[in-house]
Amino acid sequence: MNYWKIQIEEPELLYEKLKEPKPTKETFNNVEGILKEHWEGKIKLDPITLATYFFFTWNLSYGPGFLSWTSEIYLNEKKYKKND
Repeated sequence: MNYWKIQIEEPELLYEKLKEPKPTKETFNNVEGILKEHWEGKIKLDPITLATYFFFTWNLSYGPGFLSWTSEIYLNEKKYKKND
């Protein structure tokens, strides 16, 4: 729900935020770890960061968020940018 709320209410901000993370395995693993900490209640992400990280991991993986593994297809910046 958070992702769609941000997508509808602040699409330009979301677009700008989605350009920040680079589609690399290292970035994916880092973001995945941050999402796991949020899920476990160790940290609290703001709604825009949560939406950004959700979209990023969803589009680079074969599974849901921090429970997934990366897709080699989208670990390519040119192909990743076609998503935005």
